Amino acid sequence: MTLLPGGRIHGLVAAPWAVGEKKRYVKFLKTFLMLLVPLLLLASFAVLATGVAPYKVYVIHTGSMSPNIPSGSAVLVHEGHYRVGQVITFTEGGLTVTHRLVAINKEGLVTTKGDANPTNDPWHFPKSQIIGGVVVAPRYVGYWITYFRNPLGLVSVLLAAVALWQIWTLGDASEAESSPASRPSRRWMTPARRSRAAAQLAEQRRAHFAELFGVPANSNWDKRAGAK
Repeated sequence: MTLLPGGRIHGLVAAPWAVGEKKRYVKFLKTFLMLLVPLLLLASFAVLATGVAPYKVYVIHTGSMSPNIPSGSAVLVHEGHYRVGQVITFTEGGLTVTHRLVAINKEGLVTTKGDANPTNDPWHFPKSQIIGGVVVAPRYVGYWITYFRNPLGLVSVLLAAVALWQIWTLGDASEAESSPASRPSRRWMTPARRSRAAAQLAEQRRAHFAELFGVPANSNWDKRAGAK
């Protein structure tokens, strides 16, 4: 079978309601996906921020772990799980630091080092200050996290999503109005409806010629032009 313009099928006639149902389904699916993706992202950030899951997310603000974890990256940290040689996140002097775990001595003191630094860090701290080991460190994600944490940034994203939804809705509405399937078939029109449709079409043509040539729509010239 071959689909022809207007919802017609070669050899068969497609029911107008079937075409309308398909368009409504596509519109619903696009709207659902557009709302679902931001909600899933917000839910993920909420779960990680509240500490319900055994993972935490931190943003890297310096280049001490470059080139493996440059500034602007985000690190996903598995709390309480780490090993020597792994990149870990810990607290030191009131700061949260992400460096590589070099060694743990017999007293339980930890030695760390930034990959971009030539020497080990000057501090030695107990293992209790280790938050966990870094599982993954996607680049540039930290910039987005910082942006979303700003209330203005979050509002701007929501407004952009609403604007896109409005654009899609207007596009679907204009497409539905211009679609031949949305107009009633002349085959099923009564004589009175056919007359009204013909009069409306003639009025639209007169208005089009009037706008095109810059003359009043009720002028005799326009009617002659329309008749041509």
